[in-house]
Amino acid sequence: MAPKRKPTTSAGAQLKKQRSVPTLEEKLAVLDLLRDGMSVSNVARKYGHNESSIRAIKIQEREIRQAVASSAPITAKVTSQVSCCAFTPPQSLLHATKQLIGRCGE
Repeated sequence: MAPKRKPTTSAGAQLKKQRSVPTLEEKLAVLDLLRDGMSVSNVARKYGHNESSIRAIKIQEREIRQAVASSAPITAKVTSQVSCCAFTPPQSLLHATKQLIGRCGE
């Protein structure tokens, strides 16, 4: 039986599509459009995203609005929280080991 795919050459190979993460500003605009009554499919078409992505933004509305309200930069794509000394038991063991080795910054 012959192979179903033809072998590709390096010259004919295409680059992967880069994953795009919407900024908090775009997410707020999406939430405002949804709140004003625009359908999920129309919002998805307007921004060029899948409907499932728009629904996921709608589900995370509370977290997104809290991130913006907590003075996060409006152009940030992702918010993160740094934990300094709040260790769970496995992390505290790792932290103690790093202190003994001398790799911990504290």
